[in-house]
Amino acid sequence: MPKRARRIGNIDEMILSLYSRGMTTRDIEAHLREVYGVNASYNS
Repeated sequence: MPKRARRIGNIDEMILSLYSRGMTTRDIEAHLREVYGVNASYNS
């Protein structure tokens, strides 16, 4: 497992699911921070 990686399940699928339900990337980022304590960045 890469350094700093965490096992929090299939997070990619969860993010896609939330996005497809109409949540904004800002909403998803706030959700991840609240539920998992994860800071996410969507910069490309």
